[in-house]
Amino acid sequence: MPLSVIYISGEGRSGSTLLDRILGTLEGVSSFNEIYELWGHGFLENGKCACGQETKVCSFWAKVSNEVIEKHGRPEHLLKLQNDVDHSRHMFKIITGISSLAFRNKLNAHKGVLNTLYQSLAKKFR
Repeated sequence: MPLSVIYISGEGRSGSTLLDRILGTLEGVSSFNEIYELWGHGFLENGKCACGQETKVCSFWAKVSNEVIEKHGRPEHLLKLQNDVDHSRHMFKIITGISSLAFRNKLNAHKGVLNTLYQSLAKKFR
């Protein structure tokens, strides 16, 4: 079954979190607010999940993230890859495809990480 993903992006205090939470109340929609924080805050800083457990030991996130880590590398690597390509300053390069080969390779690797992450999340809700 194909997976549909809506990526909501916005500046701070723009309403993107509110939109995410509203959409998350719809049947058949799962919301993962600020998932970009998973590797940095969640794993490297040992942040807590909404359930109160550290992300690394939370029964939900541990299973999901282990699939990604096993396939794509350690959280440090995943965070660096994310930081290298996932920023508004790169939007022109991403939209137009006008970028260096090195950037495109990193972007494709990051897309692979996101695909594994989103597919793993989807399995939890099917």
